[in-house]
Amino acid sequence: MDKTYTSPKVENAILYLAERIQRLSMSKATTLLYLADEHAVRKTGAPILWLSYRADVNGPMTVETFPTQLLRSPIKAFIDDEFSDCEINILQDIVDRYGQYTDKELVEILIGEDTLWNRTKKAPGALIDFTQLLDTDYKRAVFEMAYEFQISRISLGDEEG
Repeated sequence: MDKTYTSPKVENAILYLAERIQRLSMSKATTLLYLADEHAVRKTGAPILWLSYRADVNGPMTVETFPTQLLRSPIKAFIDDEFSDCEINILQDIVDRYGQYTDKELVEILIGEDTLWNRTKKAPGALIDFTQLLDTDYKRAVFEMAYEFQISRISLGDEEG
């Protein structure tokens, strides 16, 4: 069963996209968040948002659901406090590269790219495992430390999860 996710960082990432992309649908927002997380793992070893994604034939889907009012810009301003400069740059790169495409065009483009979603979509509903992208010891160590930090934040109540 899906759960509503209200992490301020996730909300702000959606607001970031909504401020920059007209007619942002939930499926397009989800795909762009997925791409940002995958790009971050490839680049740094850790995702930006720590969302769980499932493979679906129509693109990556989150296990969590989000309030759709976040897609209507500007309901509130984007706040960058929880993002590093690197994370902001990754989000902007994703907007620049994919923001102009429709949901359908975006899925067609992703079919031609080497994404974990493209590799995993043959098993619809399967969780997409970002650890498959950890190609160096450094990235594995970063992922492990970041994961432990994320778990400690959730257990301390700093994040809803």
